[in-house]
Amino acid sequence: MKRFVALFFTVVMALSLCMACVSAETVAVEPLTVTMMYRENAGYPYKADWLIWEAIREKTGITVEPIIVPSSDFAQKRNLYLTTGEAPDFIPKTGYSEIKELQGSGVLLPVSDYLDLMPNLSRIIQEWELTELDNICHIDGKFYLMPGIKQYKAMWIGLVIRADILAKIPGAQIDTYDHLYETLKAIKEMYPDSYPLTAAGDNWLSVVGAAFGINVDKNIPITYQAADDKFVVTAASQEYKTFLDYLNKLLEEGLLDPESFTQEEQRITEKLVTDRAFATFASNSVVYEPNQIGVKTNFEFNLALELPPIGTSNTVPAVNRLGQGVVLPASVKDKPYFERLISFLDWYYYSDEGIVLGNWGVEGVTYATVDGVRELVDGISYEFKNPGGEKDLQKDFGMVNGSLIIAGPDWEISDWASAEDVAYVERVQQERVFLDVEPNVLFTDDEMEEVAILKTGLMDYVERMKLEFITGKADIETGWTAFVENCGNSGGVRLLEMYNQAWSR
Repeated sequence: MKRFVALFFTVVMALSLCMACVSAETVAVEPLTVTMMYRENAGYPYKADWLIWEAIREKTGITVEPIIVPSSDFAQKRNLYLTTGEAPDFIPKTGYSEIKELQGSGVLLPVSDYLDLMPNLSRIIQEWELTELDNICHIDGKFYLMPGIKQYKAMWIGLVIRADILAKIPGAQIDTYDHLYETLKAIKEMYPDSYPLTAAGDNWLSVVGAAFGINVDKNIPITYQAADDKFVVTAASQEYKTFLDYLNKLLEEGLLDPESFTQEEQRITEKLVTDRAFATFASNSVVYEPNQIGVKTNFEFNLALELPPIGTSNTVPAVNRLGQGVVLPASVKDKPYFERLISFLDWYYYSDEGIVLGNWGVEGVTYATVDGVRELVDGISYEFKNPGGEKDLQKDFGMVNGSLIIAGPDWEISDWASAEDVAYVERVQQERVFLDVEPNVLFTDDEMEEVAILKTGLMDYVERMKLEFITGKADIETGWTAFVENCGNSGGVRLLEMYNQAWSR
């Protein structure tokens, strides 16, 4: 399996020597209409008169005719269209896991067979060092998705904590989880009726787990150890036990909110602004509302986003640079305009010109370049840029559209994120190390069916025991040996055998 990336890079390098990047000027201008399956978004409902459609037509001669599908029905209808042979020419908003079972079946176009028609994607693969391509390959060595790609790795979540309270604790530190523990104890002494740390969802557990060097995603019970070139049951590792021990200690001492495993995110804001909690794991977007509420009754109230503490490892959760992309039905290769369609998609989704168009629109109409920096023109707003504009870049022009953007260069962060977010992302990149993305292990169809059944049994057992160990319902010291043995009996032993065999093929 590990030969795929090397093969693709060899192909890409060869292509880069013989093809220049396709620009709008080199695309044929003869009128052509192509169809796409478009996922409706309630945040910016589809409009036929969006500027994006006109700009594409003017630059390429191609009219994109969307088939509008409600978000709630998109996955079901996509599979129906593909399996019945009635699919439109291309379908965006599609992830690898969503079409995994259709790969190699003859239903999907093997995109990797046509890299010679996609110089822009080929360039990105090489320049952005896209070694992650292995993770969307089928067992036949091909990939069937025009991948969504980020040039960068960005982590937005960190430790959100009351800076004004920290200032009142002599020598307070939060750089490590041991220091955070001591700081939470000090806050508990100041506010005995509080649970200093609160949380919601699963992301915060991934952040804490990563600091102990492991991926604790409940949907990934088997993880890869690069040092030994083998797979392990994550929950049976000593690192996982250390992770559980830490959270159990916080909960036992009243430092962690017991509702952190069940509550909705809105409850966090309620607790933070009423001194029932003083820290959580979140992004800058969560900081704004409680700060606005908190200062009304306490002018010193100040929640701040800080780097995730360090545990036994200086690591943070893995960031997958591959995301939702575009899938095409295999039948499209028989269309007389097939090569032009592929060239168009390559230009629009992956060329510098196409990426700028999808993000910013048309220069002089929606944006201007001032001293090398793109700025929205007066009267047009998007999120925090140009607030109060009469028009919205996304809602009124169709730019920054999830169905129409799949490639994100480095400049995407600086162009669209706030200065605070940019600074935080850069700190994480400089001061923390991302865990590796779990590799894609290629199973046969029969193997995949067995793996799915075994994983479900193992995940259910691990998830139940995780909560029992953290809450103290089960004693981790006396019950650990039996837990590790039961992980094996719940499918772990067979899964490891299958993973390691498939990996070595």
